[in-house]
Amino acid sequence: MAEAPRSRQPIITIACKGPGMRIKINKILCIGCEACINHCPDVFMTWGMYMKADFEVADPDKYQKAVQEAAGLCPKRAISID
Repeated sequence: MAEAPRSRQPIITIACKGPGMRIKINKILCIGCEACINHCPDVFMTWGMYMKADFEVADPDKYQKAVQEAAGLCPKRAISID
């Protein structure tokens, strides 16, 4: 019996120094509205400019609240935080 192909969704991961904060951006869901960039440019501008697969946030404690708010503002819920 053949195994069904697994779907692959491009997900961008932003790794942050410190425990408990990992950001994933699903590029399929992202519509490029820039709500995250407008709310928290220090974190999301780097992703928007370079579409890097993985990068560190210099001060996760400083940006944790803003990142969570930005994820909540995403109209397609393309941003998740682990």
